Parts: sequence; structure tokens; C-alpha cells
Amino acid sequence: TKRPIGVFFGFPFPSKRIDLLLEALQISNTQFILSCRLREDSAYERSLLEMLRHLQAAGRPVYWTNYLEDEDISQLLQLCSYFVLTQQASLTGKSSTAITASAYGLPVIAQAPSSPILSHPYNNKNSILLPEVTAEGVAKQLITLENNPQLIPTKELEQLKQYFDWQEIIDKHIKLWETLA
Repeated sequence: TKRPIGVFFGFPFPSKRIDLLLEALQISNTQFILSCRLREDSAYERSLLEMLRHLQAAGRPVYWTNYLEDEDISQLLQLCSYFVLTQQASLTGKSSTAITASAYGLPVIAQAPSSPILSHPYNNKNSILLPEVTAEGVAKQLITLENNPQLIPTKELEQLKQYFDWQEIIDKHIKLWETLA
């Protein structure tokens, strides 16, 4: 069996808590690719670069690609097994990186929605939703998937891809407009 590969791509805003993800990777020693532009002139991004260097010096299988163009990120996502979003906020259907990962058939590991009442495309059959995002909790999940790749949720990934399909979104909006007219 192929060793699972996790991925994060997107803007390295402090709210995304990439530092927490890198802490989890220090604990878990799982194979991971981080794809985002990191600059030395930003204190937060410089700290992420230092953490990456430390992980790589320790022999951790964590790789950094910097910014990738659309075609390259598309190829990268096709190689990966799951997407991790460590922001300490509920995953919503508005996260553009999660939507992109879902469109490529990748399950998402992220914080569960705060309210079960919210209409939500993600569930535990197409993603792994954590009650809260901590380095230890994410690391535990990554270790579980590393040791048991068959636990990577794939049951409803096709429905999730369809949920974010542009034609589906257009059709839903047209239907809504027709209903309101």
C-alpha cells in the first residue's frame, strides 16, 4: 500500500494556524506537503520557515513547495491522500482551499461545525471533523491514518465533489431564482 500523503495549500494567514499543523507534524512524523508562499520579511511566515527547517533537519518527511501555479497545484493534489485545515474555526462550505481539495476528491481534516443545525456539505463519511483543532489531536489523527490508510474517509467523496461542482452551483442558483420569481 502507498503511504498516505497529507497536504495543505493556500494563503499562510495566521488564522490558518499552520504553526499548529507543523507542531502536529513534529509529533506524528507523517508524510506531508505544505504548499504556500512563505516570506522571510513576515515574522509569522519566517517562524513557519524556521519550523519547517527544524522538521526537515530532524528527518521528518515534510516538504514545502512554495507557491504553485494552478496546473502544478492540480498535479500535486492528485498525488495526495487528504487535506488538513488547522484553523481553529468551524469548517464551512465557504473555505476555498477545502472546496478545491474536495473537488479533487480529497477528504478534509478540520474542525467540525459549531452547530449541527447549519447546512453543511462535510460529514464523517467524506471528511474527518474534529471537535477542536489541537496539535495533539491532529497528530493523533495523522498517525491513525498513517498506520491505517483504509480509515481515510472515502464513502461520500463523489457527493462532496458534486456539491462543489460549478454546474451544480449554477443550477441551484437558477432554481432558487426561478422559485423567487
